[in-house]
Amino acid sequence: MRIAFYLAIAVAGFVLIGCAAGPSAAQRTVEQFRAKLAAEDYADAQAMMSPDARRWFDVKQGEGMPWSVGSGSTGPWAAWDKHFNKRSEIIQWESGENQVAMVYRETNDYFLLLDRGWVTNRNTYFLDDDGRLVGLLVAPADTGARPQGRTTEFLTWARANNPEELAALMPNGNVDPSGDHPQRMRALLNQWRADSGLPPLK
Repeated sequence: MRIAFYLAIAVAGFVLIGCAAGPSAAQRTVEQFRAKLAAEDYADAQAMMSPDARRWFDVKQGEGMPWSVGSGSTGPWAAWDKHFNKRSEIIQWESGENQVAMVYRETNDYFLLLDRGWVTNRNTYFLDDDGRLVGLLVAPADTGARPQGRTTEFLTWARANNPEELAALMPNGNVDPSGDHPQRMRALLNQWRADSGLPPLK
């Protein structure tokens, strides 16, 4: 009897541990959604979303912006990310009621050209009671300062050596990813690196 009792406890504990370790239904939905995006199966991915899905950046406040998926739905940043070889790796998942957050590290050639390394972000996906995606919040994973690397050095050099090009690529101090700006930004960064005695990144 005693052996059977302890065996029953062990089996129950295994079942509880196994359940706790498995991904939540929300996480499985997001993983399936991301897989469809990666496969460029945009129609099926869009079918997993609410027709009035919204998206926020940094802070979830107000009604947000319309959120849709498709080959052109991410705007000019899609071309920027492709040119600069954006890559990321998932660190962990955090599940809550009708939401799941994906914490991940991300970098690209633009960051590496500035010696900024990796940044850590959190994508929080919101779902309705039917399991449809209704919102996405993209925000830094921590409240600390973002790594800047040699950004200040680059901007100082560009203002002194090619202010017109810098103004075109970064109007009002913010990157404009449109048109041929990714290619021109890479060229400007490599010109700065050459003048600064730093190795280029092709």
